[in-house]
Amino acid sequence: SQLIHEGLPDDADIVDIAAVELYTELRLLDETGEAFDGLAGGDVTDETKLSTDLWADFTREAIDSLTQHSPRNFLQPSVSSWVHNGMFSNWPYSFAAQLASLRGSSLWSDVWEPLVEETPLGHPPVCSLGAYYGFAPSAPTTSSNLVHQVFHTFVYHAVTKYHVWETQRLVVEFGGGFGALCNAVHSAGYKQQYILFDLPIFSQIQAFYLKAHGRAVRSLHQHLAAFHAGEPGVYTASHAQEVVDAVT
Repeated sequence: SQLIHEGLPDDADIVDIAAVELYTELRLLDETGEAFDGLAGGDVTDETKLSTDLWADFTREAIDSLTQHSPRNFLQPSVSSWVHNGMFSNWPYSFAAQLASLRGSSLWSDVWEPLVEETPLGHPPVCSLGAYYGFAPSAPTTSSNLVHQVFHTFVYHAVTKYHVWETQRLVVEFGGGFGALCNAVHSAGYKQQYILFDLPIFSQIQAFYLKAHGRAVRSLHQHLAAFHAGEPGVYTASHAQEVVDAVT
């Protein structure tokens, strides 16, 4: 909010620029009520109401935390417990198993090791693999979330014998978190089209995270013509019909 009131300095970096965009979009989503699109209507049962209330609470907490704190720290538990609890702290056991699978692969050094190098954006909770037995001192610093995301691409390769970034012209990810998997796939060399389908609030968080990493991110609704023209990049969408219109 300080950057909004004082304006961007001449030497503002891409993270500052993306942060201002995020703050502006979150305030707009909140004021218009669009942040809660998709969380109402339809047949309501006890189960759907529980799920709807949960995601509505996540949305409210996300707006509050990201408009009151610097997005540079949005992965810190004290800033966004809604991210930390769901994407970092709940996988202590799967983290070890997934990391062991990656480490045991013949492609560890060339492919998986570089991909599990966590970035500092958001200040995520991390661990240095170089401090653990079996890893070289130069092994990367990583997080349970990033290992989990990279493991998805490992499974894809194990099943198909191909890397997703080498064979696919389009990736559609449903529920993209804050964009870690999308960023990892692009870090591996993916240069085609990637659709992230999620609730409006998370689409904005994904746009911030990916833009801050230098990725080209656009709204699918606003840039459908560019998508149909084959322009590469990341496209965010929050309504199922937008994805249908894009791929059909």
